This record gives sequence, structure tokens and C-alpha cells, in this order.
Amino acid sequence: MTPGTKIVNYVYLTWPVRGTTSGATAVPKTGQETCWDDSGASIACAGTGQDGDLRMGVAWPAPRFSGAGDCMTDALTGLTWAKAPQATTMTWTEAFTATKLMTICGRNDWRLPNRVEMLSLIGFTGESLAWLNDQGFTGVTNGAYWSSTTFASLTGRNIAWLDETYDYKTQKHAVWTVRGPDAPLDKKTYLRLM
Repeated sequence: MTPGTKIVNYVYLTWPVRGTTSGATAVPKTGQETCWDDSGASIACAGTGQDGDLRMGVAWPAPRFSGAGDCMTDALTGLTWAKAPQATTMTWTEAFTATKLMTICGRNDWRLPNRVEMLSLIGFTGESLAWLNDQGFTGVTNGAYWSSTTFASLTGRNIAWLDETYDYKTQKHAVWTVRGPDAPLDKKTYLRLM
């Protein structure tokens, strides 16, 4: 350990969830099929109760993504994503301006995704966002992408959510646009995005 390094111990609370054997949940599976012990070593999943053991949730459609030109449609959420994120990083305000000027696949109704929409793309198997390059997307990195969601619980409201973290709106980050879904989301579909 480097001198001066501060070790922080966190205390987490648990919130048990009870499922039933009949009916389907509207929450999608995470895709996680591996289990780990407290030290981070991979262990057999059977009987652990971890996500990799239980694999609860709605199965992802196969294939989940389909492409047409520079667009990729997500069969799980109904959202259409630009096939590749923007190559230039921007501030939060610049991202809104640039998104309004975009025409991709003949459509000009592109926008920044909200945080829930952005999180719907994250793979919980350890790849974060880069796994999408194997699904037909191009140029996706595990960097940070702006969402349209302000981090409202912090004073000043000058911070916005990225995909998995947050930063000041004046910082420059990548931009990845979305459109749709074409029909309004019903409650069940909205829960799937959570």
C-alpha cells in the first residue's frame, strides 16, 4: 500500500426481495453468470444466492440489438441508439446543442438518453459498455457518456449523471444519442428499463 492511502470501510444494508414462482417480473436479467467471494475470487454459484446463481428477471430477446445503417434498435427497451458514439467530447450544454442538430438514419429527433436509458446498456458481467461492440455497435468504450439527468440530490444542481457516475456539467465527456421509443412507455416497459 502507498503511504498516505486512506482505507475506507463501508457499511451496506440489505433489502431482501421475495419472488414468486408464477408470473414474470418486468425487470431484465443482468446477464451475470459468475459468482465471487469476499476477496473477488471466482467461486461455484450453486446455493450462494448471488445474481449469478439465481439469474432472476426477464430474459433478453435474442438478438437483443438489430442494426440498420448507422442505427441500432434495442429489442428489450424499444430505444434506437446511434451505432457509434460521437468522436468529440463536449460539456453537458454543448451535448444538448449538438444532439438537436443531428440527423442519423434520416431522423432528426435524437436526444441525450436519461440515466435509466443509459444504464439499460450496461453489462453486469464485467464489460461495462464495451461489450456492445460485439453486438453491432462501433467505437463504444468504457468511458463516460453524458445523460440528460441532473444529479438533483447534490446542492447547486451543477452536476449531471453520466452512464455509471457523475461529474460537473462543465467537464467534457462523450456523447451517445438515442431516440424513441416510437410508442409511449407503459408502466411495465418502464420497469424493465430500471
